[in-house]
Amino acid sequence: MKYLISFSFFILLVFSIIGQTKKPLDIDALKKWESIKTARISQLGNVFNYEVTPNIGETKLIYGNLTQPKIDTVLRGYGAKVSPAEEIIIFKIKVPKALSDSIKLAKQNKLDGASKAKIPKDSIGIHYLAIDTLMKFPNVKSFNVPADSGSIFTVLLSKDYEKKEKAEKKESKENWFRNFLDLSKKGQTEEEPKLNKPSPQVLLVGDCYNPDFYKVKNVKLFDLSDAGNRVAYLKSNTDTLDSLEVWIYDYNTSTHTQVFQTTGNIKGLSFDALGKQMAFYHSVDTNKEKLYNLLYWKLGNDSVTELVSEPRTLFPSSYTLSSHAKLIFSEDGEKIFFGYGKTPKIDTKDTLLTKDKPQVDIWSWNDTYIQPMQKKMAERYKNKSYQAVMHVASRKIILIEDSMLSGTRLINKGNANFGFLEDEKSNA
Repeated sequence: MKYLISFSFFILLVFSIIGQTKKPLDIDALKKWESIKTARISQLGNVFNYEVTPNIGETKLIYGNLTQPKIDTVLRGYGAKVSPAEEIIIFKIKVPKALSDSIKLAKQNKLDGASKAKIPKDSIGIHYLAIDTLMKFPNVKSFNVPADSGSIFTVLLSKDYEKKEKAEKKESKENWFRNFLDLSKKGQTEEEPKLNKPSPQVLLVGDCYNPDFYKVKNVKLFDLSDAGNRVAYLKSNTDTLDSLEVWIYDYNTSTHTQVFQTTGNIKGLSFDALGKQMAFYHSVDTNKEKLYNLLYWKLGNDSVTELVSEPRTLFPSSYTLSSHAKLIFSEDGEKIFFGYGKTPKIDTKDTLLTKDKPQVDIWSWNDTYIQPMQKKMAERYKNKSYQAVMHVASRKIILIEDSMLSGTRLINKGNANFGFLEDEKSNA
């Protein structure tokens, strides 16, 4: 009986202590409530990262190596990626929420000078894990690490992080007199043609083992091969026309090779898995709606070749190559998947204002979709494209999708000679 009373007293004591340490769930506790999002782990399974989002406050990125006790925390970090061999972890860093909210509020209240204020773009953080070195760059637009292997990564900045040196405003008397003479002759010589401004974007090509970067200015777009051995980038130059150049950087040989130059438009740079082939869309049209060709580069060649060009007899009537579809190589590099769609209408001059043009909606009882759904889907179907495939060796083209069947699902990363299609209209 004595032991029973002692045990009962012990249980009461434990519960009284627990009751004293228990905290009530009030509004302050809800403010501190946190949730974990986007937890990831590297390919080798050692480096982890996840984002902690509080109900009130800034998100923070937490990452570390399971083989080491150190854990790093970056306030406002998000979207982290780890290189295949775990040499680096790259992530974006948002601007402080208080800063962005104050600028938005100033614009809403139309304060003096608020219209010119711009919310700063996100920064990027690159942490070299082996040497524990963190580097940051402002004005990040996008970044990429190899999907499978390789030792390079790419970062695209919206503008250069290095400030330009200001030119001296003072001139010598001799220069002033020469400028005065030039002004007196104004009107006697032809005016210089207006030059287009090149893209202000900067591409950084980094080495996963060494915190050094190769910087390329005036880059419009780029692609990094899954093997991490080559980078294709599109440069714009200052000229009277949109002068573009396609370059390929080879990491193994540290060489830059120009493979194409044009005064037109280029979209969709895309490598195969091994970085030995590359394709893109190209157009020389100056209209808003353009007709594109499909160009192709192969390792060992110093220039590109045309795969799909005029005349486009392989497509149905009123259909042509579509630049809205993503270019995809099969994993073995034997096929290129591309898109085709409705031929765009050529722009014609119209003297009527938009408000003076009558707008009529026509719908029939036997249409597949009702009128409100047709309006909602109109923008999506404006740039609708259907998938096709080219066998690289034979240049044979097969149209996979059409207006009846679409939604292709490739098998074995495109290596298989069959796939699945979906009939969207059967469920309409």
